[in-house]
Amino acid sequence: MIIALVDDTDLSVPGKGQQARTYELYSRVARKAEVRLVTQGAAHPERLAWASELKVVRPLPGRAAAWAGGMSSLAAITEAARGSDFIIAEHVYGINRWALLASGLSGVPLVYDSHGNEAEVCGGLACRASVVPFERAMYESADAVVAISERVLEEARRLYRVKAERQLVLVPGLREVSCRGRGKLRAVLSSWGVREGEVVAVMHGSLRYGPNMDALRALLTMSRGSRGKHGVVFVVAGGSDMRPGWLSDSVLYVGFVDDLDDLLCSADVAVALNVSGTGVHMKVMDYLSAGLPLVATPKSLEGILAAALKGYPLALAIPGIDLGEAVANLAGRARGPFSGRAKLPTWDEQASRLLDFLSSV
Repeated sequence: MIIALVDDTDLSVPGKGQQARTYELYSRVARKAEVRLVTQGAAHPERLAWASELKVVRPLPGRAAAWAGGMSSLAAITEAARGSDFIIAEHVYGINRWALLASGLSGVPLVYDSHGNEAEVCGGLACRASVVPFERAMYESADAVVAISERVLEEARRLYRVKAERQLVLVPGLREVSCRGRGKLRAVLSSWGVREGEVVAVMHGSLRYGPNMDALRALLTMSRGSRGKHGVVFVVAGGSDMRPGWLSDSVLYVGFVDDLDDLLCSADVAVALNVSGTGVHMKVMDYLSAGLPLVATPKSLEGILAAALKGYPLALAIPGIDLGEAVANLAGRARGPFSGRAKLPTWDEQASRLLDFLSSV
C-alpha cells in the first residue's frame, strides 16, 4: 500500500499534540506500507527517515501559510499521489486544503484523518469563516473518515454531512517510555529550590496554544498555597515567550524541554487541567504511557473510555477542589512512573488497525 500523507506542520520538531499523534501513528504505518510525506517544514529531515519520499512545500509568509500553504502545494501533493492508493489529509489548514483538489485531479481516494472539529473551538466570526467551509468540504467529500474519538465523529455527523460510508474511530495509542538514565530534571528543580521529599506534579504542553494557556491559568488559581500546606510543587514545561522561574508560590515554569521522557521520569504525579480544546489530549496519553498517577479534569479525559482507566491511580479535578491536597493524597497511594497501567492499545496496534481499515476501503 502507498499513502500520500499531507500535513501542514513540521513533524521533525516536537510541538502540539496533533504533531505527536501524526508522528507516532504514521512512523509505525511506514513499517508496513510506503508513506510519501508532503509537509510545510522539515527542520530535521533525518527524523523523518521513515517517509519513503519527503516533499517540503515552502510556505507563504504569515497567515497566508495557514490559508494556502505554499505556491507549489497542489503540484507537490499531486506528484506524491501519482501511483498512491490514498491521499490522507491531517488537518484543515495550509497545504491540507489542496488535498481535496489533488484527489479530484488524480483520481486517488481522499481520507480525512480528523484530530478534532475546528468548528468547536472557533470563537469568532472570522475564524469560522476561514475554517468551517474547508472542514465541511473535507468531511463531505472524503472517501473515508478517520476520527480521533467517538465524540469527534458524532459531532462531525451533527455539524456536517459526513457522506463517507467508511468511518473509523482510532484513538491515540500508548507509546514506550523509558526511564533508564533519565530523571535528570530533578537536579534542575533542586537548583530552583525544590526540596527532597516534596511532591513534584508535572504539566506540559506548548503555552502558545490557547487550550494549554487556559489550563495554566486554571492551575495558578487552583494551586494557591499547595506547597506550604501540602508539600506539592507544580512543574510546568512547554514552549512560550516567558522566562523560566516561579509563577506563583507553588508553580515553577521550566521552559521547553527537549527530552519529554526525562520530565515524565522526574515526576511523582501528573496533572491535566484542560477546560477547552477538542479531540483527545495527547499530553494525557503521555502521562498514561508513563504510568504516572494523574489528577485530571473531565475535559482532559474526553475521548478516553472509562473502562480503559479502571484501576488506574486517578483523581478528578472538579470545581472547588483543593488541588494540592488531591495531588498529595494520590501520591500517598501511588507515586512516580509506572504506578499504573491504562488499558489502551499501543501505537503499533493502532497502525495495524488503520492499515486494515484502508485495505477495506
